[in-house]
Amino acid sequence: MSAFKEMLSSPFMQRFKAIFWADTRQALILNVAVILLLFFLSILFFFYLYLPSTTNHDNTLTVPSLEGMSIKDVEEFLEKRDLRFEVMDTMYDEKKKPLTVVKQNPRANSTVKVNRKIYLTINAGSPPKVLVPDIIQGSKRSAELKIVSSRLKLGKIEYVPSQDRNAVIRISVNGRDVSKEELLRGYHVSQGTTIDLYVGDGGISGSSIAVPNLVGRPLEDAEFYLEGIGLKVGVITRVRPTQGAPGGRVTRQEPEAAEGVTIKPGETINLWVSDNLSTETDEGQ
Repeated sequence: MSAFKEMLSSPFMQRFKAIFWADTRQALILNVAVILLLFFLSILFFFYLYLPSTTNHDNTLTVPSLEGMSIKDVEEFLEKRDLRFEVMDTMYDEKKKPLTVVKQNPRANSTVKVNRKIYLTINAGSPPKVLVPDIIQGSKRSAELKIVSSRLKLGKIEYVPSQDRNAVIRISVNGRDVSKEELLRGYHVSQGTTIDLYVGDGGISGSSIAVPNLVGRPLEDAEFYLEGIGLKVGVITRVRPTQGAPGGRVTRQEPEAAEGVTIKPGETINLWVSDNLSTETDEGQ
């Protein structure tokens, strides 16, 4: 204590106090410098001493993988590891078990502090209800796109007598015909329900169509052409093209095009398509 008193009574400290309290420009600059120094030291203290000591700065955990676990198991699992969870959202995936974790944030193997909350997305216990789009009297192609975008499944496509070629004449849900009036009022089914389409054949029911020659055509062109005449693409087989031949073209078809060979509306033609990137593999469509 005596040493401290001696330091305060030293000539340097006496001069410092005289300058610090004086009503001069030099005293003002000195006061501002002292205030800035104290402010800087307080910031260092807060971020490097106080904050780490109150937020478990050095006490971290690795986030475990929770995907696929039931919500009941998650609660017990995280409690033992000093972590918490909160269900933020639900979704439905028929390929996953109900009430199991589908997504998590932070992701597995992330480093977090003790008692951190893990946010979860859970697979719903049952499929949600979705609205069946109004596809009657629209084109077959448009109906297919709307069914998929509505999270429904496209079932069978059957051609029926009608002058409106490739227009949807009626639809069936779970074996029951659904009218356009019901669709306009709002017809709801479970997500993933199968929708069957009955499409106009353009007035050619009961007749036969000459098998078209598709060899040499690009695949997209062949698919578009078949749809336009009321036929469907069957199995597409990818094969290596012959040297110098372009990829993506039909190299073979079944049934083959020949004089007198016919096929009924709505039937399929299998295609072999050249593909530079693949060995011989079958891909159904």
